[in-house]
Amino acid sequence: VAVLFHDAIPVDHPEYSRLEIPAHFRKMLEASRDQANLIICNSEDTRHSLERHLGLDKAYIIAHLGLADLAEKEPLSTSIDPVSPRFVCVGTIEPRKNHQLLLDVWSMLPEPTRPHLHIVGQRGWASEEFFHRLDTHPLRGIALFEHNDLSDGQVRTLLEGAHGLLFPTLAEGFGYPPLEAARLGVLPICSDLPVLRETVNDCAVYLDPQDAYSWLETIKKRSGDRLADDVLPAVKLPTWQAHFDTVTEALQKARAGDMV
Repeated sequence: VAVLFHDAIPVDHPEYSRLEIPAHFRKMLEASRDQANLIICNSEDTRHSLERHLGLDKAYIIAHLGLADLAEKEPLSTSIDPVSPRFVCVGTIEPRKNHQLLLDVWSMLPEPTRPHLHIVGQRGWASEEFFHRLDTHPLRGIALFEHNDLSDGQVRTLLEGAHGLLFPTLAEGFGYPPLEAARLGVLPICSDLPVLRETVNDCAVYLDPQDAYSWLETIKKRSGDRLADDVLPAVKLPTWQAHFDTVTEALQKARAGDMV
């Protein structure tokens, strides 16, 4: 029996989950502890979390998730201001993703040089107060834009030419958006989480997700940069082939009784 875990957020951070999820997740952890022969983790950080709940005597492997093939660019239904610098935030709109920080920052940015913020993602849960703030924000439609149903090709169109991807998340098991942005040559500006340093390495700027001032100053500085001068470090992209090669080798060892 092999089990793949994406993260342990429901038990490590139950405040970011629906009310019924933590108890359900604990049952899955118990079943995995009792019955699984192999625990597949999508990151070293996820492994460290699971070791606290499942113990050190399980057989763990790390198999980073792969990126999907790059989507062809598609036109957006609304035009993008070609003059104003823009930043993009990708992810479900829910408390863990920390969109609240970005609204705080955009309210503090000086008006003459304020860049545009594009929030991309479906609305999630436990965020009614935030949704009201987003819906009634005085910058909505001026420097603040929400996109709930973009295709992958449209997200690529929005990202390319952006001054940065903003990812102020409070917890992640893997974190796809920074990798997807780096693949396009767009600078990820991320929360300083161990898993993001593990996957994106030195191809991002890392900030405290609780420190709005550091995000404000970074965005102000980045808004004034000329993208034509950018030479971002090449990111090592994880592949599905590597993922399944790692998993296949581990399964073969498990069947042979060689897992430690």
